[in-house]
Amino acid sequence: MADAAVDLGLQAWMRAAAAAYPAQEAAHPRPVALPGAADAVAAMAGAGVRLGLLTGNLEPIGRAKLRAAGFSDALASAPGGFGSDHEDRRALVPVARARAGGGFAGPATVVVGDTPRDIACARAAGARVVGVTTGPHPAGDLAAADAVAGDLAEVARVIAAWAPPQ
Repeated sequence: MADAAVDLGLQAWMRAAAAAYPAQEAAHPRPVALPGAADAVAAMAGAGVRLGLLTGNLEPIGRAKLRAAGFSDALASAPGGFGSDHEDRRALVPVARARAGGGFAGPATVVVGDTPRDIACARAAGARVVGVTTGPHPAGDLAAADAVAGDLAEVARVIAAWAPPQ
C-alpha cells in the first residue's frame, strides 16, 4: 500500500484504536507502575523539573495507561509527544517541547528511556538522555546515554543533579 493511501486512513484508524482501547484494557492486566516510579516523579517535580511525556503510544492510549497505572492527572495530562503525532520517534521531542511552551532547547530537555531508540530520539533533538535498565536492554546497550541508571530512583537523582538551582 502506498504511503499516501496509509496517510489517508491514519486519522480514522487512530480514532478507532483509541475508541477500542477501553474494551481491550478490560481484557488485559491493568498497567502497573514500576517500583519507585511515583516517588521518582515526585522527587523530580520537587526538584523543579517540569515533567512531560514521550511515548510511541497513541496519545489517548498513553494517557489512559498512565492513569490506569495510578499516576496523577497532572502527570497523565502533561504536555508531550506521542506516536500519534509522528511515525518517527526522533520527531517527538520537538513536538513535546512546543506543547510545553518552548524554552527547553538542547540539554534543558532530558529524555528518559530504556532502549537505544530512546537515546537516538534524544540525540536527534540535542537533548540529554538517561538510559534506565528497567526495560529489555542492559546497561551496555544504553552506554551512549549521558547517564545510565539501574532504577527510577537513580534516574530522579541524576535529573535533580542536572536541574539548575532555583
